[in-house]
Amino acid sequence: MKSWIRSFIYAAIALYSVTLIVPTVYFAQNWKIFFGIVTALFVINKLIKTIVTMIFIPLNIITFNIINFALVSALFFVIPRLISVISIAPYDFPGISAYGYSLDPMSFSAIGTVLVAAGLYTIIFWFLKWTAK
Repeated sequence: MKSWIRSFIYAAIALYSVTLIVPTVYFAQNWKIFFGIVTALFVINKLIKTIVTMIFIPLNIITFNIINFALVSALFFVIPRLISVISIAPYDFPGISAYGYSLDPMSFSAIGTVLVAAGLYTIIFWFLKWTAK
């Protein structure tokens, strides 16, 4: 039970972090909707992912568990179409330079932004899970 609560909190932190990092991912200012999406992501991580992992275990071994990324991407793609106050719009990354390294400015389409948001969510979620061990 404690691990389920911890996973729910990680999902909330990861989703909130994505909204801070990618400003065109917008979940209104409604906490009910935010926690509804967190609940959906939690259910995907705990229930659906377990079933899909068991079915596609050889594929998961080969692709290093990219199934989770695909499920989160699908959810990020479908949710804005179902709930009108949620939007994921195209994103113009301004670029960044730090400590001698730089990332050039980039423009992402709406689907590219969904993939970036899903990737960030997955990385942040698994980082939080890893640091708790």
